[in-house]
Amino acid sequence: MASPTISCLTCNVTFDSRDEQRAHMKCDWHRHNCMRKTTGLEPISKVAFESRPSKAVVKSEDFRKDCTVCNKTYSSDNSYADHIASKKHKQACARFELRNLSHMAKAHSFFIPDSEFLADAQGLLSYLRSHIESGNGCIACGRVFQKPEAARKHMVAVGHCRVDYEDTGMTQFYDFGLDKAGFEEIDALDEEEGIVSGEDKDASSNVSIISGENTQLILRNGVKIGHRQHARIWRQNLVPSTEHALVQSNPAGSSTEILLAKRQQAKEQYEIVKNVKEQLKAEYAFRYRVSLKQDILFEHNNPR
Repeated sequence: MASPTISCLTCNVTFDSRDEQRAHMKCDWHRHNCMRKTTGLEPISKVAFESRPSKAVVKSEDFRKDCTVCNKTYSSDNSYADHIASKKHKQACARFELRNLSHMAKAHSFFIPDSEFLADAQGLLSYLRSHIESGNGCIACGRVFQKPEAARKHMVAVGHCRVDYEDTGMTQFYDFGLDKAGFEEIDALDEEEGIVSGEDKDASSNVSIISGENTQLILRNGVKIGHRQHARIWRQNLVPSTEHALVQSNPAGSSTEILLAKRQQAKEQYEIVKNVKEQLKAEYAFRYRVSLKQDILFEHNNPR
């Protein structure tokens, strides 16, 4: 009886043993024919497969790089590198970033905070882009995802298309240097509006203290000079608190005595509320006992 034929239907070849068939299944020629079969192509012979050029040899005409910003295509690595380093490409990237910012502002309400103090806009945008594309994170809440696309979808879905103000890494792109011409005189002791009109020519000779935040100058006569950056805060007409009015109306009493009087008053009010609650609780318990006795008597006098 003849032994069964051992063959490979993909490559159209026969074998004398199972070992030869197993070795054939692992070779590159069989894998290549399997790929051609999935695309609907006919298999090729082993001689034709071995005559094919190696994949490691890349011809110069096969090189192709696209610049999406300038909408250009380059066929060599050198020409593409020269284009990336050119001034024209950098200007196109700047215009491209402006268009992206305009779209983000209109579609997602994204804006750059304190843009008047921004010293390196391109660096800030690159920093935010790397946080999303390389770190796969949200620039608002810092949540990390598996892919940048997931981070972008999260930012759009929950409205996180904004900058985290507490991110200290952005300070390197800002210049908050305060000049002396930007200060205004502020009398925080006597003026409720907070800003004193006029300029003091001798203010520089009377300066004694500069605040740690570089936003205030305190003169020797007690006058405070604040930067115009915070003029909106200084102009606030705040309503005086009750404690301040109480101290002004009773200058003879100290703040400690006023605090003790308030605590005593609060304690008395607490005792009153506590007594009322106990009385109500006792009354409810009494009514419950009376209603329970009435129910028992009713069932006893009216048996079913």
